[in-house]
Amino acid sequence: MGVTDDDDIIVSDYFSKKIALFDAQTHDLKLTYGTKPADKRLRYPRGVATDLDGNILIADNYNGKVTAVRHRFFAA
Repeated sequence: MGVTDDDDIIVSDYFSKKIALFDAQTHDLKLTYGTKPADKRLRYPRGVATDLDGNILIADNYNGKVTAVRHRFFAA
């Protein structure tokens, strides 16, 4: 789990191979990443974090890399 600079909650869903972003106030699902063809393919994301520039860093277990995305680019 992680938290954005807007205090939204980021969760990596290992078995669904996606990242979910939840609204900090309502806890409603706002966005997902890894489910659309334009998204980089995630293979068992194990963890998430954020950096000072607002990027969401995804530890992509089977791809053996860290993917950085801006949460405004997530698919609705």
